[in-house]
Amino acid sequence: MDLAVIMTKPAHIADLKRLEDEIDEALIHEPTDELRIAELKRRQFHLRNEIERLRHETTARGGHDELLDCRMAMLGLDPYVIESGDRETFDQIMRSCTSCGFREACAVDLKRDPNNPVWETYCPNVGVLNALTKAW
Repeated sequence: MDLAVIMTKPAHIADLKRLEDEIDEALIHEPTDELRIAELKRRQFHLRNEIERLRHETTARGGHDELLDCRMAMLGLDPYVIESGDRETFDQIMRSCTSCGFREACAVDLKRDPNNPVWETYCPNVGVLNALTKAW
């Protein structure tokens, strides 16, 4: 994931939170009819879901995801396609990546020579990533 995208997510979350707060204020202070109240509550519900989704992405896709994205790109894989096609597999790959004890080695290997197969000796996702590459 692009670092610029990661940096703008907190600002986007803050904007959505302000909208949610404005809806709260409208529900408290503005006399409205039942349809208006229902519409405001529906919007508020969707804002909360979007905020939670963005918060989850921000924490789950920090710097470690950049390593995974880069590794997948080197293998010719598109993480967004894999995520949308098989969310469970992608989540498993992500969990393994974010809890890996070899992140520094991975980052160094990707900078030094991303095509060097040495990563296969330590990467917990080597089997899944190679299987996806063959299937791709």
